Amino acid sequence: MVGFKNSQNPDDVDPGFIESICQSTWKTIYRFIYYRVQNREEAKELTQETYVKAIRFMQTKNVRPEKQIPFLKTVALNLMRDQWRKQKLRGKNIGIDAINPSEAAVADASERSARRLVIEQALDQLKKEERMVVELRILKGYSVAETAEILNKQEGNIRVIQHRALQKLAEILKPKTESWGKPMVSSEERLSDFIDRLNEERKPAENEYTTESEELKDLFSAVKLVRTLKEPAMPEAGFERRLIGYVTEKLAPKSRKNMKSRMRMAVLAAAAALLFLTAGILFPFKEKNMVSAMAEAYQDIKAYRGILEIKSANSAGETVTQAKLEVWADKKGRYYVKGLEGANANIITVNNGKRKWQIRPDQKRIYLFSPFPDSYRFIFEIGKEIDEAENALDVRRAGEAKIHGRTAEVLEVTPRSGLPYKIWVDKKTKLPVQKETAAQNAVRYTVTYAELDFYDAIPEDLLAYQAPAAYEAVDEDAELAVNDWKEAASVAGFAPPLPGALPEGFMQEGIAVVPERKLLKIYYAKDGKKAAFIQGKVERKFTPSPSAMLGEVDGSVAEIQSPLYEAEGILSGGNVYAGNTDLRSIRWQKDGFEYAVIGNVSLEDLGTLTEAVTGWKFFMPVAEGKTWEPQVKVPYDLKIEENTQKGVDAGSMPWKLDPVYTAQVFVNLEISPEGISGDGPIGIEDFKMIHNDGKLAVVSVLSDKSPIEKVYLKRLVRQDPTGIWTVVGYDPAGKN
Repeated sequence: MVGFKNSQNPDDVDPGFIESICQSTWKTIYRFIYYRVQNREEAKELTQETYVKAIRFMQTKNVRPEKQIPFLKTVALNLMRDQWRKQKLRGKNIGIDAINPSEAAVADASERSARRLVIEQALDQLKKEERMVVELRILKGYSVAETAEILNKQEGNIRVIQHRALQKLAEILKPKTESWGKPMVSSEERLSDFIDRLNEERKPAENEYTTESEELKDLFSAVKLVRTLKEPAMPEAGFERRLIGYVTEKLAPKSRKNMKSRMRMAVLAAAAALLFLTAGILFPFKEKNMVSAMAEAYQDIKAYRGILEIKSANSAGETVTQAKLEVWADKKGRYYVKGLEGANANIITVNNGKRKWQIRPDQKRIYLFSPFPDSYRFIFEIGKEIDEAENALDVRRAGEAKIHGRTAEVLEVTPRSGLPYKIWVDKKTKLPVQKETAAQNAVRYTVTYAELDFYDAIPEDLLAYQAPAAYEAVDEDAELAVNDWKEAASVAGFAPPLPGALPEGFMQEGIAVVPERKLLKIYYAKDGKKAAFIQGKVERKFTPSPSAMLGEVDGSVAEIQSPLYEAEGILSGGNVYAGNTDLRSIRWQKDGFEYAVIGNVSLEDLGTLTEAVTGWKFFMPVAEGKTWEPQVKVPYDLKIEENTQKGVDAGSMPWKLDPVYTAQVFVNLEISPEGISGDGPIGIEDFKMIHNDGKLAVVSVLSDKSPIEKVYLKRLVRQDPTGIWTVVGYDPAGKN
């Protein structure tokens, strides 16, 4: 952030400062305001006025960069208090001149964390149907009618349950002495209208400050508190530009307007010309957010057919066509894929939602698989690509190109984990038609829809299972569907755990056994996503994947992968799950059995399901805990680590992705600084990972030869399974 120097004219505001301060702080200030007002329309207005008022004050006070955000939050609080006071709030205003900016609007993150815990504990005290109504209406934004349809209830019942649940929450979150005792239909309707308007990101017609109903004051406050569990609804694309323009216009030096009219006209003309020339670059979809435009366009799609071309290119620029596929897909997760060229030519893979199979003409076989978890998802699914762009850290325009006769915008997408990649978005359909991956092992892949057409449905004959004549059916999973727990126990050879009450939203879909491996599988579904609980007898020693986090299930070490990168143990047979970035897993061993819970639900949901199915407590690792501090710190150069990460991305030093192997190399070099031959003085079997939360790993050294007892490693460059591990410290042997 930049500081602000007083100008000679007290009315003169530096436009450069306005732009700089807005660009560097507006997201923080907007979020701060949104958490308090809980609707986008009001948050945008207050954000604009905050900057106008704050920058006027900054004309006479030099606010240092580290004080700017606390100061802006103080101004925002004042504006909100002014507004609330006008709306009959009895509150005390903060004097700007008296305030210490560093103490203004204290630590939002810690406050929100504490508030979140209190609210979640309050929600836990509601009845099941009350909590479900609150979550559907307030957290997920469903209307009364939609909520009634989901829960199979009357709309009037939903309003009553909603009213009763929020009364309880208000009592828990803000104890009061006065009696409720006056339930009215009008209160229920006004409460529903309040929730609906917040869900639509509009100002409510009345709020906790304007209503004359003491009951509704607390109910409205309870709604807003529950909504703080959600991420703020950020403004539409272009808000930053409009904010800067609004503030600049408000603070334009009036004394210079006439004197510099010609200059201003010239600047405006130049700006207009520049805007005209760059409009297609900065705002290709007529100022509509590009990712939102893709999502809107996809809403109208029911099913599509395309011809996919997959090509690879090495560092020398040599290109090879790997495959050409015909694909059909719909929004129900069903697909039909036929290889046209390449190694998989003539191979057909189908998932119709109920079963999955692959026809191999070269072998005269048809392989049968479980439809979920689906280890095979054809590359470049349109819906999935849009979802990934919506959840990315950043999406920006990188140019324009022609793709098979279509004009496309080129977007560079920076995902939350992994390397940036590019997608090409057809300007006509607003849908992605090409993707170029980041280089992995010095190879870059490009996937292109050479053809893309849209239909109402996938042809039924393509989704109908029918084994070709003379083909042998091979059941890869050999799953046997069973009807109840007794039947499952008789086939598997052991009694499965009887699950308790399932978490909110989860439904059991079926039970199956894999007789060949004596595995039990129980399938669950939630909001269109799926999960499975798998149990079998221990066959080998439990060894977590090196890239996994380590948690606990009822005291046993649990391997946690999010996403699932390496399929070990009970997950290593039948379906090959590894590399499917839609999947997450928790795996552990206990009392002679190995267990796994796997699915494309969130990791939080997976942990909750684990506890419900087993009755055992699941613990996630805590990052950077106080107990994991090395006695000796090892210095490192972040620039060198960043260059090492690039080398690993290009295919060199893959062992840096394994914290155990990295620790082994470090310890052996401490013993033999001149170099290592073979495995070195201490073998890999003497290294045991005792902590891994995905960011910090601790490896114990078991050998008496080692001068080191524990090695501490961190993912400094990238905190995901593609990030390298760096040794940051160690504990000398015999010091603990």
